[in-house]
Amino acid sequence: MKKLVVSKDAGGAVLLSSYLNLNKLKFDACLEEPAKNIFKKKFKKINLINYKNILKNIQHYDEALIGTGVKKFEIKVLNAIKDRIMTKSFVDHWCFYKERFLFNRKKYIFPDKIVAHDHYSKKELKKKFPHQKVILIQNPFWKEQIKKYRQRKNTKSSNTILLLISSLKEKDFNKKTINIFLKNLKKKKFNGFIIIRPHPLDIKKNFIKIFPYLRFLKFKISKNNDIGKDISLSKNIIGFKTSSLVLAKMFKKDVYSFHKKKLLKISIPHCSIKHIDKIKF
Repeated sequence: MKKLVVSKDAGGAVLLSSYLNLNKLKFDACLEEPAKNIFKKKFKKINLINYKNILKNIQHYDEALIGTGVKKFEIKVLNAIKDRIMTKSFVDHWCFYKERFLFNRKKYIFPDKIVAHDHYSKKELKKKFPHQKVILIQNPFWKEQIKKYRQRKNTKSSNTILLLISSLKEKDFNKKTINIFLKNLKKKKFNGFIIIRPHPLDIKKNFIKIFPYLRFLKFKISKNNDIGKDISLSKNIIGFKTSSLVLAKMFKKDVYSFHKKKLLKISIPHCSIKHIDKIKF
């Protein structure tokens, strides 16, 4: 039988689409942006199902694979179908776990199984939800990217910086920090190349207007590349608290965060990521 896939959040969509692809699973999908765009890039053909028709067709599926996020789309669908079908919720990243399963101010909704993407994730989920069933899978997205790009040798990567830009609306995103970093690159007469990788919802933004010092540097906006390709093309990878920093460590790159160690530890429990102050050119 087919799987029912429900997704809106970008991180969950990346995880789910890779899981489906690697396991060659047949599925119908109930998607909202930005997940819809992520799935369209991964699959040539997708059979989309409207939210209103899910319950009418629930008998055609053996289980529901659901993304998680702080928006209410995924949890709303989970609440509607959890007593009708086996449900699994896929959790990306390492923070905001309680918010992902909060249906309203006081009520939490849980699937039959919560799917963790690495051992740090599983440990934190078990700590937050000791009475829920948590299962561990090898991160399918990381597995895809490593297999496809890690062995590539790129001579151009020797003086290239990859900037992983969080959502411009994110609470912990600090535009000033990036502008100071770019200003310092200009002062040091940095003659390398910068790859700007925006959040999927910010692809069409004017980044020269947001980060004025880019006009003095050689750069490009990465719009369609896999993250693994951008990492393989770069020497230094810099971001805030994106999980791609951890992926970059698996590529054996020099990885830095704009966040201080205390804040970074809360969101990414991998101790080998350095603060941007440690970077050398």
